[in-house]
Amino acid sequence: MCLCDDCGGACCRYVTINVGAMTPDQQRWATMRGDLEGLRWHIRSECEHLWKSGRCAIYSHRPEVCRDFDVGGEYCKDARARWKNERADHADK
Repeated sequence: MCLCDDCGGACCRYVTINVGAMTPDQQRWATMRGDLEGLRWHIRSECEHLWKSGRCAIYSHRPEVCRDFDVGGEYCKDARARWKNERADHADK
């Protein structure tokens, strides 16, 4: 079983950027416009090619950034946790 089988496309719903690689001006801008956690800036941004099932509509032709994503890596685990919490919050309402 692949890690992606039960995650619902979490990596396609969140983008995490290392703000340490940004200029001070960019860091200030990020602080005002997103969920900043340490040196990580989390942005909720759902991919337009994500099906309701959580699968990719263009998987065989997906962009390089998607192909290079480290499944099971640090950002994957972070996106999965954020998506799980978001679904739980919506289920409570």
